[in-house]
Amino acid sequence: MKRLLTLSLMLVALAAVMFLTGLTSSKQNTSSGDLPSWSVTVHYEFGTGLVQDASVYIRQSGNNLFGSPHTTDPNGFTWFGNGGNSFPDGTYEVRAEKFGYGPGTTTVVISGGSPANPVTHVNIGTPE
Repeated sequence: MKRLLTLSLMLVALAAVMFLTGLTSSKQNTSSGDLPSWSVTVHYEFGTGLVQDASVYIRQSGNNLFGSPHTTDPNGFTWFGNGGNSFPDGTYEVRAEKFGYGPGTTTVVISGGSPANPVTHVNIGTPE
């Protein structure tokens, strides 16, 4: 019985080491293209509801950046990548538009690399 208990404990310890090693190696193998990302959620006026099929732009000095525009999913969400690089410091305009609604704009400032993964909410206007 004692031998069986010892063998069981050794197997549990071995499984734990294999699991933790797998977690470490998967973190090392994460593609640099996965991070960072800039997420944008579009809401209706006053921050209510979620807007599907809105066009979202990230602009700086009047230029569309990071593959703008992107279209929001059924949860009013979209994201932008920068090829695994941090987003450059600066002031950005995040704009959302949808036919029949007034556009919404939010300003985001990135300074010293922060925020590394911007999370932005934009409210579009009432139906025109």
